[in-house]
Amino acid sequence: MTAAEQGEPLSGGIFAAVDLRRAKMEASLIYETGASELLSPSEFLYRQRLHLDEASAAQIRRLYPITLLGPAFARQIDPVQLRAAGAVDVTPIRDSLLVQAYPSIIPAWDPVFLAGTLEQRRLLWPLTQKKAADAAGLNVEIPYRNRERVKLRKPPFEGGPALHMPPDQEKYMKEVQAEMKREQRELETLLTSRAGTIDKT
Repeated sequence: MTAAEQGEPLSGGIFAAVDLRRAKMEASLIYETGASELLSPSEFLYRQRLHLDEASAAQIRRLYPITLLGPAFARQIDPVQLRAAGAVDVTPIRDSLLVQAYPSIIPAWDPVFLAGTLEQRRLLWPLTQKKAADAAGLNVEIPYRNRERVKLRKPPFEGGPALHMPPDQEKYMKEVQAEMKREQRELETLLTSRAGTIDKT
């Protein structure tokens, strides 16, 4: 809020992460891995999704539970439409907008958050970096370079740290794929449940 009050910010967000290291990576886009560390399938998937993020003045990274849209982005969005799409609160601060997208602070790729912010993410999609993980449930076109490609390679992404190879790489990647499918099933269940609730009202 201070940034919006005292200057012209680009964009920003408040989010949660399952551990401090993931929070640091998402905030800084700086990665770290122990030389002999084997990442869990969940963390491996998280890093694969995060590695295409960029510090950009032209696009926001994604919708977060609390998202700050600086003047360049705020002027492209109607606050009334954001509220209608489900935002808890939209507060104008000078020429910026502070958007409370969700009642609580949870990870931005949590299926609960993705399901609960579907229409907000759809509205903001043209302003984002258009990553596959942020498109969940939207049925939108994803640029080729941003499509989800989960591969085990060393290093796992350009400029990133070397990844300790698991003893059984095939089994490890099956576990990663299983984690992706679990998330997808949870999201689909939540979206179906929300659609049923809307139909009844």
